[in-house]
Amino acid sequence: MLTRDKYWELNVCDEKAGSWGHQGSEVALKTWLSGGRVIVNRKTWYAHMFRTQGGDFGFPWPARESEIEKARQHFRNIFLEDKWPLAVRKLEWLTDKFDAPEWRDVNTPTKGIIYYTDNQLDSKIMEACQQQLLKSKLPITSASLKKIDFGDKKVRFPTLKRGPYTMFKQMLGALENTPANINIIFFCEHDVLYSPSHFDFTPEKKDVFYFNINVWKVDAATGKAVRVDKMEQVSGMCVWKELALEYVREKMKQIEASGFDRHYEPRGKRENWDSKEPLVDIRHDKNTTPNRWSKEQFRNPENTKGWTEGECPDWAKEIVDSIVQK
Repeated sequence: MLTRDKYWELNVCDEKAGSWGHQGSEVALKTWLSGGRVIVNRKTWYAHMFRTQGGDFGFPWPARESEIEKARQHFRNIFLEDKWPLAVRKLEWLTDKFDAPEWRDVNTPTKGIIYYTDNQLDSKIMEACQQQLLKSKLPITSASLKKIDFGDKKVRFPTLKRGPYTMFKQMLGALENTPANINIIFFCEHDVLYSPSHFDFTPEKKDVFYFNINVWKVDAATGKAVRVDKMEQVSGMCVWKELALEYVREKMKQIEASGFDRHYEPRGKRENWDSKEPLVDIRHDKNTTPNRWSKEQFRNPENTKGWTEGECPDWAKEIVDSIVQK
């Protein structure tokens, strides 16, 4: 809250920054650097109706990552270089006041996770996968259909029903709520065990979708394990954030226009990598994709090259043994 006079005096919500992004940073920095202070009333309650809660809360204007970047660059130019004409304090004064950590190079890639769930799988599987995901030590933005206590930031879609369009809407909600400084995204699903080595990967090209193809599928009912040479799944995908947003928005448009085409994976340029320890994709009775335990069940023989039946990878065996229902 600020007075009308102060709003105009500081040019709060500067439209030169564009239409979207970094309003909170602008308000706080202009207040502190002009000689004011930001205070908090803790005896209150605050809520925000997120714009993708239902069918009537879409963007009222075209939303592009380039618009957010425009705002970022505008305020970098003003505040990081101490160019704001109304400032009576240097930015260094503010960082000293709050004992801020050393500034990170803005060009250094920063990784984060989007996690999405339809809340329908067995709670033992869900909890085991969540606990394993926390070992990544990366920021997690979760998107769910029911309330869950998981993730650094959480988005919920209580009115939506499980399905492909809903899943992509959850992805979009998580991406849009990922902290602004994160520019590399790992797509993580609720029924996959991720080794920390999965997150060692850094995508080199900003226009390429990367897939970790070191994956074992394990049957939660029997413990049977299968792998093939090339398993490109969204659950093993890593991509730069702007490309991720473009992919999800385009997929939602395609589903709206002509229905789901049975393809979750993006159509663009792809490359693969193998993590040190494999992913473990737990198959159960609530998976969104079919379970196939023989080569004859595949329409395309290319998808069965390197077919290998074996046991769960050693690193995840104890976790899987606690889940398997046999």
